[in-house]
Amino acid sequence: MEKETCHGMKPSCEQGRLTDIIEKKRICMQSLETGRCTQYEQSFYFNLDMSKCLEFDYSGCGANDNNFLARDACEDTCDILLRGRTEDGKDTRCMTLPWSEWSAYSSVCRRGTQVRFRAYKVKFLAMSFCSEPLEEFRDCEVLSDSAQIYRLSDTRKTMIKSIETAEKKHKCMQPLEPGPCRKFVDRSYFDVTTRKYSKFQYGGCRDNDNNFVTQDECEAMCDEVIQDHKSMVHDPRCLVSM
Repeated sequence: MEKETCHGMKPSCEQGRLTDIIEKKRICMQSLETGRCTQYEQSFYFNLDMSKCLEFDYSGCGANDNNFLARDACEDTCDILLRGRTEDGKDTRCMTLPWSEWSAYSSVCRRGTQVRFRAYKVKFLAMSFCSEPLEEFRDCEVLSDSAQIYRLSDTRKTMIKSIETAEKKHKCMQPLEPGPCRKFVDRSYFDVTTRKYSKFQYGGCRDNDNNFVTQDECEAMCDEVIQDHKSMVHDPRCLVSM
């Protein structure tokens, strides 16, 4: 058969299988139609709400395609719509691919949200029945689970290690900038004057790079600045004669 011959850039077997599935879906999603005659006989149809084939009395004329002489024929045709359950109780028709990685967050995750995506394994089938979320967002500024902040912070520490010292100094020696907006959130910054980490209220816009979601991230970024300052203080070349 042509649909079993898989040659060329677009294998005809895959195209044929897709066409078959679409046609089965078209048939099995039709509503029950008993007809308008009086020569009743036993037939079967696929009940979409119950996700199974049921018996009904067909009048003998005026049927639609969701009408089968035997239960087996109904189930063979409508197998793609039969509802099963995964181990965690989810509808097998609504199975999804794994979540993507969370999107990148800017600098030290100080603005905006992160997003990740997934897709149904059989999209054109699942869209008729399923309401699984296919995208998730999370606010980088306010995470409900504090442990998540520290996992993000640990990831940031690994990334921060690769940043050149000169760039770290540039970030950490910038003056405090809370910004003019009023969506206040707690942040940490490196105080150049005291050489310490301090808390401040960030307004939500027009900040600079000396702005960190957690003190851990602030310390990871600015620790070298403190160490450099200490080494300069103790460097004999920096001693001042009295």
